[in-house]
Amino acid sequence: MKLSKISAAILAATLSQTVFADTTNLDDIVVSANNMSQNIQSVTSQMNVITREDIEQKNYQILGDALKSLPGVNVKSTGGLGKSSSIFIRGASSSDRQVLILIDGIEQTDPAGIGANVANMLLSNVERIEVLKGPQSGVWGANASAGVINIITIKGQKIANINVEMGSNNTKKLATTLGASNDQFDFVINLEDISTDGFTAIKPYDSSESKYEDDGFNQTDISFKMGMNITPAHRIETLIKNLSASNEYDSGTNPDANTLTNDTEITTRQLQYLYNQDKINGRIYINEQVLNSSYSSGYKSEGLIDGIGGQLGYQYGEQNLLNASIEKKHSRDVLNDREYTNTGYAIANNHFITPSLILNTALRYDEYDKFDNATTGKIGLKNQFTDQIFITANYGTGYNAPSLYQVSQPANPSELKPESVEGYEFTLGAYGAEITYFNSETEDLLDSQGFWPNTYYVNADGKTTTEGWELSYQKAVDAIDTHFSANATWLTAKNVNNKLKAYIPQQQASLIIDNYSFNNLHLGLETRYT
Repeated sequence: MKLSKISAAILAATLSQTVFADTTNLDDIVVSANNMSQNIQSVTSQMNVITREDIEQKNYQILGDALKSLPGVNVKSTGGLGKSSSIFIRGASSSDRQVLILIDGIEQTDPAGIGANVANMLLSNVERIEVLKGPQSGVWGANASAGVINIITIKGQKIANINVEMGSNNTKKLATTLGASNDQFDFVINLEDISTDGFTAIKPYDSSESKYEDDGFNQTDISFKMGMNITPAHRIETLIKNLSASNEYDSGTNPDANTLTNDTEITTRQLQYLYNQDKINGRIYINEQVLNSSYSSGYKSEGLIDGIGGQLGYQYGEQNLLNASIEKKHSRDVLNDREYTNTGYAIANNHFITPSLILNTALRYDEYDKFDNATTGKIGLKNQFTDQIFITANYGTGYNAPSLYQVSQPANPSELKPESVEGYEFTLGAYGAEITYFNSETEDLLDSQGFWPNTYYVNADGKTTTEGWELSYQKAVDAIDTHFSANATWLTAKNVNNKLKAYIPQQQASLIIDNYSFNNLHLGLETRYT
């Protein structure tokens, strides 16, 4: 749809624990999988990294675009650009608060609603996207029982660019980034504006969308990030970001509804102090995020998350890392005067037992003033037999707290309890191919009953189960400057009645071919099956 890029909008599927771009050296990739900086090859959990290069070459516009071809991940949208969307990792949904989404480590969950605003996550200022699968509450706390998506934005640097794009449905995009840096000071400013007339969000099956009114969308993001190096060991950083979006949508049965709109505004602020010298690193931070939504129906919501915390890391040995953290988070539904406070204490360790055998462990204790306290953890092993052959095993527990919206429904028959999750996975990798088996069980699942506006929530009796296989393979053929990637997922997700869950694909597959034979020209082909 976009005309400003020569390359087709394709997604090069990754293998777990590898990055997309085959031009990137894995030894140079540092990730925050365990809430500390470590080499990607020392992470035992299933992990994918989408780099800045991928975003630019494939011309991804929103978060869902970049994630669609990852094994074990699918995106469900209620229409075109800007329409309500959910991200599923191995059958668990971001809308159900089972997938934790972060931007620069700041939680994006709306405390006054359900889940994060996935449809509003634009990518023009994103440096990389880290996707972790499996229970991660032992590191990240509540609502990370199926995985974590951490979006890392561009840091202050010498940069100046502008990008103008046009496409079908009167789609227009303007994005500009300006930054500068020296030894003491750096900053970056990003502006992105995107708008489209769109197309109807719903229509009768097998009918033309041109018969119905369009559902448009526009969004403007402005962000400012600044850093100051007080000394080589001491640094202060600040982040300010504002998102403003307006979206048109249809009712459940009327594709010509032309008066339904919702407006969203999200303001994020963060201030942090960083210390890094010799074998010790530390971080103290304070952040605040305000989320406002209003609908033409008259419904409004205002959510607030503010947090304060600190981390202390110690490198003992050449690659062994120990990290302790504490954070206090206050979540509030402002308009309805509902709130809760959570304090979490965590410790994570990355340890090389031998040069080829890696142990990742984490343990976390969460205190809630409204819910039961919880202890969660994870343990993972990876053995790198050779450069081409490895095996990993991971086990973890998860914890999903009810949202303020869920606990406040007057029709709830009883007080809601948090969900608890237990999961494990095994991966074998050899010569570019990997196969993973995963399994998880959820107890006290938070289940929606009834119909809006009389929706209510209960904790389902029994356990919900998810299990499946992920297969991936990639191969670079240097003789023809071509990279081949393929992946497939087989997944069975069942509810407490042993019935298949809706909206969750049982089979997915992707084939991606990238050719770089011609100078300054990238040709790509992608096909996906669901």
